[in-house]
Amino acid sequence: MNDIKPYLVELIGQLEKMRVPISCRQGLALANSIISGTSHESRAIAWKEKHCNSFQNGSKEPLLGKGYWSGFMKQNSHLVEAKTGAKFESKTADWCTYQNFEMMYREV
Repeated sequence: MNDIKPYLVELIGQLEKMRVPISCRQGLALANSIISGTSHESRAIAWKEKHCNSFQNGSKEPLLGKGYWSGFMKQNSHLVEAKTGAKFESKTADWCTYQNFEMMYREV
């Protein structure tokens, strides 16, 4: 699983630059989609079969859970920031100009 962490950090960083914050659920869905169909998935299944008593192979629950996400966030706290909410400044004053509206009506 350490092999996919740089990719996950990079994807989260790109989403952050695009101002698209992700939640825990979305981060887990992203991580699960990265490992699905790869050798990492089979290694994660083997680890869960050995260490998790309640794991049933073939169940519909996602392979990586909240424990993985919290560990990932702790290990990569210097690279990925976790906030409860983010306010983005309004760009209305920048793009609501007479020239922009005139250009929009001309193009439409």
